[in-house]
Amino acid sequence: MHLLQNLPSTLIFYVKKAKYFAQQFEINKFSFSNGWIDKFKRWHNLKEYIKWGEAKSAPLETLDEERDILHEIIKDYDLNDVFNCDETGLYWDLEPSKTLAQGPLSGKKKSKKRVTLLLTCNATCTEKLKLLFIHKYQNPQALNGKKKKNYQ
Repeated sequence: MHLLQNLPSTLIFYVKKAKYFAQQFEINKFSFSNGWIDKFKRWHNLKEYIKWGEAKSAPLETLDEERDILHEIIKDYDLNDVFNCDETGLYWDLEPSKTLAQGPLSGKKKSKKRVTLLLTCNATCTEKLKLLFIHKYQNPQALNGKKKKNYQ
């Protein structure tokens, strides 16, 4: 199965289907190599397309200026006392953003089912605070039966 490790999920589907049909037609001497995959994609005019994405979510032209301001603010503090936190969304009901197709596709509406995770540590990474789990409900129904873990 090492062939399938670095393939997008939609391409893995095609390889598994090809193996299934080869077995059904009793074709035993068939190689499912990277070359076969490349020829299959060319033969069927398949390319990987991103169905949606975010464009330019950060203003890169002012990045150096913002960094200078930050360095000026924290210059008198010990780096062990300077903390940074960032949040990330965890979407558990979101379909893959890439697929194989013969032309560009429009995706369906994105699922908005998500939780937010807040990660915090100091500038030297010697102190990490517990992971903060944020959801709109105290006991989200989607996580019923899931084990709670104590992250540090």
